[in-house]
Amino acid sequence: MSKPAQPVEDRIVEHVEYDAETCCWLWTGPMSSSGYPALKIEGRKELLRPLMYREAFGEPPPSKHTSRPQIRMTCRQRTCICPEHMIVLTDEARELQRLRRQIFQEGFRQFQRDPNNPKLRRLVSAGYITWKANTIMAERQQAREAAESPEVQAIIDSVRRRATITGVT
Repeated sequence: MSKPAQPVEDRIVEHVEYDAETCCWLWTGPMSSSGYPALKIEGRKELLRPLMYREAFGEPPPSKHTSRPQIRMTCRQRTCICPEHMIVLTDEARELQRLRRQIFQEGFRQFQRDPNNPKLRRLVSAGYITWKANTIMAERQQAREAAESPEVQAIIDSVRRRATITGVT
């Protein structure tokens, strides 16, 4: 006769160490293949951050781009599962983060070619990267708003009709 399954809460508590200095709940149990805290629940390996987030705050905001939320830890501890340290990145925050990375990489490539050029040094500064990413995001927002205007929509509809008539889709 098999013993009854241990409640999930008990299994989580069993694998958590509290770090008094950082207030982190450090996971000492099994990890996912990508190195994040995970636990087998009802035969499926579940990532603990989304589970802990849902238990503490309810469902995270939906994303247009991914099937699951991207949860960041403010403490930057990969094994922390403390809900108080969790923030969910919105689609806009993800896009901004991707832009910053891209701008930094482009600037760094130019800087590597001529590291003594003070003008190129600016391309890898945090202030420039943030300014450039915010500028691009604002331009994209303006373009989206312009695309929603009746004038632009009429042009789009006209082009689509013409494409349909000529057989180009």
